[in-house]
Amino acid sequence: MFGKIKEKVIFMDTLSSKRLLLRAFTKDDFFDVIALADNWNSAPGPKWDKFPADERFLEEICTKENYYAVYLREEEKVIGILAINGICENEKLDLGHVIHSDFQNNDIDREALEMMVEHIFATMEVKKITTGNFPYEKQIAPLKSLGFIYKGTSDSSTYEPIKSLGYGFYEETSDCCTYEMEKNDWKKVNKSKNYCT
Repeated sequence: MFGKIKEKVIFMDTLSSKRLLLRAFTKDDFFDVIALADNWNSAPGPKWDKFPADERFLEEICTKENYYAVYLREEEKVIGILAINGICENEKLDLGHVIHSDFQNNDIDREALEMMVEHIFATMEVKKITTGNFPYEKQIAPLKSLGFIYKGTSDSSTYEPIKSLGYGFYEETSDCCTYEMEKNDWKKVNKSKNYCT
């Protein structure tokens, strides 16, 4: 069973690379978040995988430590959201990601996820990271390139993190692809890097 994120579980650090910052959201990100929401809501996928383009959503992501803004230094704007959606009792973490379509399949989405996965495994008591995504190739491509293993496709209403976190289905269900990465497998295929600033 997945549990909601508690403040004591997440240690919000700013993660940094040459191109990217993964950092907390601020009120100044409002227009970038609106643009990201508009872009994501027009992409293929069900309503449960979308988010509203409004101030209430920005307020939520600004006040919770499980949301990271993906900030592209060169463009000086937020181009994505990474979210630690929950951690279950057997030390499995659910990771969500949304990247603006202009920055998918160009290594930026892969780099953001790599930074986050490395940070999770280096700083948290987690043995496995799982993701649940609508089968949209641009969304799952960076997971595959990082070595995440496809575990199957099921009805979204059976995906445990979505159920336990109370995400609304709007009377709509869809296919949900699960990909996973074990901590031991990550260590084998990825060189450890420190992205903390």
